[in-house]
Amino acid sequence: MAYGDIPQAVKEKLASERIRMYHAIWHLVRNESSWNSLPTESREQLIADGWEPPRFETQEGAGIDFLFMHQRMIEMTNSWANEGRHHYHHHIKEDVVIPWVNIPWDHNDPVWPMPEIDLASNPDLQNIFRNSKDQNVTNYYKNRVENEFSNREWLRNITLDALGTELERSIHGWMHMHWSSEPPDNTNTLDVDNDWLGSPFSSHVNSHFWKLHGWIDNRIVAWGDANGVEPALSGGWDGPLDSVTGEMHSADPKLFKALKFDELPRIMMLWDDLLLEDEF
Repeated sequence: MAYGDIPQAVKEKLASERIRMYHAIWHLVRNESSWNSLPTESREQLIADGWEPPRFETQEGAGIDFLFMHQRMIEMTNSWANEGRHHYHHHIKEDVVIPWVNIPWDHNDPVWPMPEIDLASNPDLQNIFRNSKDQNVTNYYKNRVENEFSNREWLRNITLDALGTELERSIHGWMHMHWSSEPPDNTNTLDVDNDWLGSPFSSHVNSHFWKLHGWIDNRIVAWGDANGVEPALSGGWDGPLDSVTGEMHSADPKLFKALKFDELPRIMMLWDDLLLEDEF
C-alpha cells in the first residue's frame, strides 16, 4: 500500500452507494444555482429526507459547514480503519488519514505527481480543467499558502467561518482539479473503481482526497493556534442522518433513482478562482 493510501476495505465502504450519495448530495444542495435548478419533485424528495440546506455555500456559516463536515468525514474514515483492530493488552488507534504537511508543489513530485492530461487536443477537457495544471497557478497557490493560509498574522485577521469559505472556494477546488486525472466516461457510476477527484460523487474514494482534506483540517488547528482559542465547529451542518440506517454521512440509495443521478451531467467541485483565469 502506497504511503498515505487508504486501506482497500475502507475504500470499498467509501465507494458504497450510500456514502457516494451523501457526499454528492451535500455538495449539490449547498449550491444555490444547483438547488434552484432541481425539478420540484426532486427538491421535495430531498426536503422530505432532511436535505434542505440551512444556507448556501457563499452565505454566512457555510465556511463552518465545510470545515465541520469534512472533519467529521475524516473521523469516520479513521474510525472505520480501526474497527476490529485488537492489540495485546491495549487498543492502539491508528489514523489512516495522513495529511500533507507540505503540499507537493512540484508537478513531478516522486510520490504525489500531478497527473498529466493532453488538454490541447480535447476541448471538453479544457472546459473541465482550465488552468488548474498551469505552473503559474501552482505558484499562485504556493504563495497564498505561505502568506495567508499558513501565516499566523493573516490567520489572526480572519474568522474561522470566513477561512472555511475562502479555503473551499479557492485552493480546495484547485487541489481537486490539479491532482485529477481524466474523468471516466460516466462520473456517476457506482463502480468501486470510480475515484475521479473532480466530482463529489467519486472524489472521496481517491487517496489524494484525504491528503488534501487532511491539510485543510490542519488549517483549523493553525487558525486556533494563531488566535489562542479552541476552534468551535459544533454549529456546522453536515446533512441529516441516513433516513433508513440512522448513520452519519450516509444517504438512502433511493435518492440515486429519485434524483436520476445516472442521467445528471457530472457534478463538479466548484473553484471560484477559475473566474480569475485572465490574471494568470
